[in-house]
Amino acid sequence: MRRLTDGDLADIRGQTIQGYRVVAAKIRQGAFVDSDHCGVMLGKNTREEYVTWEFYLKDDESVSVYRGHYIADREEAIRDYNARGVEGSQKFHVTVTETFQATIEIEADSSQKAEQIVSADWRKREFVLGPECFAGVEFEVVPTAVHL
Repeated sequence: MRRLTDGDLADIRGQTIQGYRVVAAKIRQGAFVDSDHCGVMLGKNTREEYVTWEFYLKDDESVSVYRGHYIADREEAIRDYNARGVEGSQKFHVTVTETFQATIEIEADSSQKAEQIVSADWRKREFVLGPECFAGVEFEVVPTAVHL
C-alpha cells in the first residue's frame, strides 16, 4: 500500500468498479501516519443506486475496495461520502427549521377564499404567530464538502 496522490484520484474517477462508476474520490484525512494511503470513493450504478467505499491501491496499481455502504438515496449517499474518511473536526451546515401553527376561524364562500383572506391578513400583519404557537423544530446537518 502506497501513499495516494491527486493524480491517483483523477485516474480513479470515472472507472467502473464492481458495476459502479466512480463519481468522486478523496484521500482519507487523519492523524495516523498512513492515513493518506487510503481513500474514500462514491460510486453510482445504472439503477441509480450508490455506494461509498474505503479503498487503497495494490502494488499492481489496481483498486481494492472495502467497507462498502450501499445506499439507494442520492442525497444520503453524498452525506455518507462527505462524512467518511475525515477524522477530527470539520465544517457542517446545520439548517434549523421552526414551525409555528395557529388556527384562524374565518367565514367565507369557499375554502380557497378563506385561505386568501387569512393569507392577506397575515401578510398585512393582522396577526403574528408568537411563542405560544410553536409546534416543533427540525435540524438537518450536512458536511460542507462534495455537492454532486
